[in-house]
Parts: sequence; C-alpha cells; structure tokens
Amino acid sequence: MLKVGHSIVPFKGKTRLLGYDLIDYQDDGFADANKYIPNDFDMCFLTTSLGKRMNGWWTGQEFYSIRLLPGDVIVSWRKCKDSF
Repeated sequence: MLKVGHSIVPFKGKTRLLGYDLIDYQDDGFADANKYIPNDFDMCFLTTSLGKRMNGWWTGQEFYSIRLLPGDVIVSWRKCKDSF
C-alpha cells in the first residue's frame, strides 16, 4: 500500500512524495483502501464493505471510528475537507 506523505512515487520523470493530489480516486471521489492509506490521523469519510459510511481516521496501524464494528472492513476512504 502507498501511504500519503511517506511513499515516494514517480512524477513527471522525477520522484516526489505521494500527496492527496496524486491518488487515483474512483468516480464517487473515494480512494481504494487496498492501494492507498491516508496520512496518520487525518479525518476521513470511510466506506465499509457493506456500504456504511462514517467518519474515522488511519491510526498508523488500522482505520478507527467510534461507529466501526469489529467485523467491518474498510474498502474506501476520502479525506474529510470539512475538518480544516
């Protein structure tokens, strides 16, 4: 997985740190959680495999949310820009 702010990716013949602007987002604006993970503790909208959406964040080890149940699997996320 590529981590925002930590992974080095090719960009215009050079390399740079992966930023939110370089992520390949799906049509609904969410990023695939199997390919990309957000920077630690950035607030995000999370989508589970059952289609539930909630606010949460990446702790550096796993996705966390108060409403996340133990069996829920996060499949996509997008940065919550309302928290700026």
